[in-house]
Amino acid sequence: MEDLQFLIDHGLSRGADFVEVRYQKRSRTMANVKKGELDSATSGVLEGYGIRALKNGSWGFAVTSLLDRATLLHKVEEAVRLAVSSAPAKTTKSELATAKATKIKAVAEVKDDPKDHSLEEKIKLVLELDKFITEYSNEIASTSVRYDENLVEKRYINSEGSDCYLFDVKPELFMMVIAKKGDVMTEVFEGVCRTGGWEIFKTKDPQAMAKRACERAVRLLSAKVVPSGTHVAILDPELVGLLSHEAIGHTVEADLVISGTAATGKIGEKVASDMVTLVDDGTIPWCAGWVPFDDEGVEGKKTVVIEKGVLKSYLHSRETAAKFNVEPTGNSRAWNYRDIPLIRMRATYIEAGDWDREEIIQDTKDGLVLFGSGSGQADSNAEFMFGVQEACKIHNGEIGESFRGVTISGSAYDVLKSVDALGKDFSLDLGRGYCGKMQIAKVDAGGPTVRCKMLFGGV
Repeated sequence: MEDLQFLIDHGLSRGADFVEVRYQKRSRTMANVKKGELDSATSGVLEGYGIRALKNGSWGFAVTSLLDRATLLHKVEEAVRLAVSSAPAKTTKSELATAKATKIKAVAEVKDDPKDHSLEEKIKLVLELDKFITEYSNEIASTSVRYDENLVEKRYINSEGSDCYLFDVKPELFMMVIAKKGDVMTEVFEGVCRTGGWEIFKTKDPQAMAKRACERAVRLLSAKVVPSGTHVAILDPELVGLLSHEAIGHTVEADLVISGTAATGKIGEKVASDMVTLVDDGTIPWCAGWVPFDDEGVEGKKTVVIEKGVLKSYLHSRETAAKFNVEPTGNSRAWNYRDIPLIRMRATYIEAGDWDREEIIQDTKDGLVLFGSGSGQADSNAEFMFGVQEACKIHNGEIGESFRGVTISGSAYDVLKSVDALGKDFSLDLGRGYCGKMQIAKVDAGGPTVRCKMLFGGV
């Protein structure tokens, strides 16, 4: 890619205090099958520049999909003009925390390039999976199978000397199975998304995922509704990831912390069991939350949010880091070049402990072991309600009958305080789908097997 320093120099010559240029090219391919029919198949490219200028504590932001030199220079001037004109009306001035000049070239490791597989092959994949699911049982009432692929090329430079390049590849496969018998209906999700190529489908075989989803959906048609009340719960890594991301992670995003969350003002306080260390990490190269640098050019380091039960850090952009007088954490992210960066998570997880999973189950006298996340919600006070695909009774260390229609709820921080066992096992496997916070983002989440207490309800 050509040298973009002329854009930085032009912005500074027009009076900007700080200039950043972000180029991004996102190639996205999708194929979606519902109820045996191809619902949509699309392939497109979104390419352009986002240019920000800071002057007297006020931002100007201009975007363009035109890539010629004259247009880019004009957009730099536009960004500076917007910053200058808005500065007098801005009561709270934007400041940036100090960040070292970052020079990174990061390329996703790909063994089986998705570009070597045609759109026809990708459509065939979802059609065959849908056919397998539909024919698995006459109790399968509805299906949805989606292939979603993002190839991203990105360049970031700023007036402080940062110059970063990324080429990222994230294929995704998602399937939903709904089974029905009489008045009883069950819904099961399976899927995978990781950084890399089609080799991810060797790690998680698509047909094996489809079979597992079908088996669970049909099996649960005969299951009872879970007994309501507070129970000891053993969470699988997927549910640990859901809790870590949705119910804890959003409460420590500093832009939300400023507005008021359950974590506001709690740095240094005990918020979880001594066993719990919770991390947000952009450095894991194979997961869906791999972010080697953010959209402010800050290196994507590992951030310990909770350490042995104590809240240690929020997740920051350069602006919020300046307000809290801390270092930025590399969490400022934008989905496309035309989006303004926001604080977003990357891979959020609880670190593994020293129990064998089987040992946790055998040590539990009475409780429920949970499998598979469903839909749900959480708020800024860390109150949550999540669907769970399946729960199984544990009595005297043995797994018994299954339950369907399970919901779990409560305060996430109270749940973390009740943790009394963490498994040695560890999985990051919640990369399918997207996190939505004004704009979508690819994230990941997970952890080990966790034993805690929470409130259950059945539907």
